[in-house]
Amino acid sequence: MYKILAVLFFFGSLTAQAITTKNIHEALAEGLVKIQAKSTGNMNGKAVNLEVQVIKGGVLKIVIPGGSVFHTIDDGMQDMLVVEEQELLATREKKVNEIDGYCCQASNAVPSLDSDFKVGVHPSKGIAQLVAFLPQKNISKDLIQDAIWNICDGELPTSLFEENNKDVDELRKLVCSINGVDEPWYEKKRRIEMDENRQVLRLPVSVEAKLSYRVEKPGGRLSYQVIDAAGSVLRTYQSKSTFPQKGNYNMGFKLTVSGWETGQYTLVLYMDGEVLQEYPFEV
Repeated sequence: MYKILAVLFFFGSLTAQAITTKNIHEALAEGLVKIQAKSTGNMNGKAVNLEVQVIKGGVLKIVIPGGSVFHTIDDGMQDMLVVEEQELLATREKKVNEIDGYCCQASNAVPSLDSDFKVGVHPSKGIAQLVAFLPQKNISKDLIQDAIWNICDGELPTSLFEENNKDVDELRKLVCSINGVDEPWYEKKRRIEMDENRQVLRLPVSVEAKLSYRVEKPGGRLSYQVIDAAGSVLRTYQSKSTFPQKGNYNMGFKLTVSGWETGQYTLVLYMDGEVLQEYPFEV
């Protein structure tokens, strides 16, 4: 009974006080709080343990806006980006809060457990556009992570595909616009791992696409080759049937690329041995 009364008294005392709302950047600039931010060791999700303590004034509701970033002290590790606004209650007592975040630079290592962060605002206008776009969108955490890496590392967004999901289509178009590149014609499926040095490994699994092409005369036979940058032919295909009439046709394409070397490749379509269309891609 006494414990229940004590808890009720504590929360009653908080509600009796005026609670001021401040974003974390204002609170730090005004000297209202002190913080300690450390990595949980996660690549994304609950990625930051943030200890906040009020040192001037009363209880604060601290807002961590989307676009905030926890910079690692070690330049060889990835920073952690806050995508969605998050809130916490800060008092004179130290309290550790778990903050959702995403790694920012795929070329760096994932922060190790208890490595130190300092808080700031991400300087990229592209990241600001992404953060503004994401609320209320039906997009998985894995694809959000890929989009962040794509923008921060200036990559072609070949993994940003999901069948019958217009939000993901819009995300892919946005990342292409930010990076100043054309939309990729193919999807590169990959597997994400972390090695013993905490480096992110994005291991290619397959290249997939829906191809459209035009046949100008009936009776033609389709074939294709996959060629590497040196001109070596790695895969071939020859259709067993011919086209009954001229017109527009579609073809599903899937190529397993597990274990292939990173580099440039080309899919070449032929009609009766003549080049019909070329499709460059990366692994």
